Amino acid sequence: AKWINEHAFNNTLKNNSVVKVLNFIKVESLEVPVILNTRREYCSPLKEDPEEKMQEDDAEEQMELIEDILWKIDEWDERWDRMYQRRGALSKVAISRDHKELLDLISTSS
Repeated sequence: AKWINEHAFNNTLKNNSVVKVLNFIKVESLEVPVILNTRREYCSPLKEDPEEKMQEDDAEEQMELIEDILWKIDEWDERWDRMYQRRGALSKVAISRDHKELLDLISTSS
C-alpha cells in the first residue's frame, strides 16, 4: 500500500484507505465496479490533502474521482505483483549461481 501511494499518487492518499481498497481487491476478490457500488462509504475519504478533499455538492464528479483512484490502485497493485514475481525469479537465479552481489542488491532494494 505504501509503495502504491508513493509511486502512483505521490503520497496524496491516506495509506489506510489504500490498504482497505487492496483488501477488497486481494482478500475479498472484489472488482472495482463492485467496490464502487457496495463499499462506497470506505472510499470517500481517500485524499490526504484537505485542499483536495472532495466536495459533497458534486457527487457525480466525486464518484468519477473515486473510480479513477480505485482503477489506479488496481493497476499499480498488478504492477507490484509483476515486480515481486520478477524479483523472486531473479533471486532464484542468483541463488542457483551463487551470485552474492546480486543477492545483496536484491535484498537491499525493498
